[in-house]
Amino acid sequence: MLDILKRQKFEKAVLQTIEQRLLQIHGQEIGGECLGFFSTAILRAQEIGDIPDSLVDRFRKSGFTVDDAATAFYDASITAIKNLAKNLDQHPDVELVVKNMEVALDQMFLANPGMVVPRNGSAGPMMSDFTKDAELR
Repeated sequence: MLDILKRQKFEKAVLQTIEQRLLQIHGQEIGGECLGFFSTAILRAQEIGDIPDSLVDRFRKSGFTVDDAATAFYDASITAIKNLAKNLDQHPDVELVVKNMEVALDQMFLANPGMVVPRNGSAGPMMSDFTKDAELR
């Protein structure tokens, strides 16, 4: 029971961190649009099995901070959008939102670099020579 409460508290903190950062970086309109794409991408990716429902809890159990988990989870949503968009004709508005999401990801990461380096955006890939992929427990 205690583990369930810890999980819920951590998941809530991660989602609130993502929401706050998006609204701080982009404001209500663009930040809200990015948040909508984030939510839709995560739900769709969980539905088709690309992202496990327990991903944020796996971050917690691996020792991630809330900020690191937020960066990783948000980065996973961008990857999910890109994977979903591969099969569709990408609309220019979708490309713009993804670009805005990547700008926010870069700012989130650079404001609080931790043990997670994002795969999307420009800041994370520039560090690829200094990082290595890690597997979650």
